[in-house]
Amino acid sequence: MTTDETIRATAPEVAAGITAPPKSREELEKKEIFLSGRKILRVFTGGGHRKVAVDNVDFDFRRGEIVSIVGESGSGKTTLAKMILGLLNPSSGDIVYKGSPRDISTQAK
Repeated sequence: MTTDETIRATAPEVAAGITAPPKSREELEKKEIFLSGRKILRVFTGGGHRKVAVDNVDFDFRRGEIVSIVGESGSGKTTLAKMILGLLNPSSGDIVYKGSPRDISTQAK
């Protein structure tokens, strides 16, 4: 059984979101943007120090797109991924998921 078949059999609600990857850049650009970020900045402070982990990042993720976050060690990949997943809020900038701002400040900790 393929991975796709396994997902469809065990998690139909997840399978509903599975689509074939686009065949061209033009086809991809016609797909809806479901997650975007503008001017994402994340700064950590402590002990009198200030560390910029993510600085001025923009992105658009479209349905069916395969995305990788790559960079050198310490470049902010994990911090960016945590903000995309909603585990951290940006220090500034906006992340929008399906048309609504992502804000975790009111969620239980």
